Amino acid sequence: MKNIKNTLAQLDDDLLAELLDAAQFALNDSRTVKRVAAELGVPAARVKALAYIAVQLSMEPDAVPEVSTMAELDALSAELAGV
Repeated sequence: MKNIKNTLAQLDDDLLAELLDAAQFALNDSRTVKRVAAELGVPAARVKALAYIAVQLSMEPDAVPEVSTMAELDALSAELAGV
């Protein structure tokens, strides 16, 4: 499988920004979060954590997001789930 970082790096900046904006707004809806979570077989809190990353990337595309590893994603998901 092609490295996703390489694939994303090949996208036009404007296209990537629009993609992240769409993800951010789509995942901001609680019904969508529940549908995505069910489709992926993950808790809703994990989808909310992914939306949080999309928001950060959308707002500050040149900055490394606060969550940049799977361990940090797990921690944020647990925090959002109230665990």
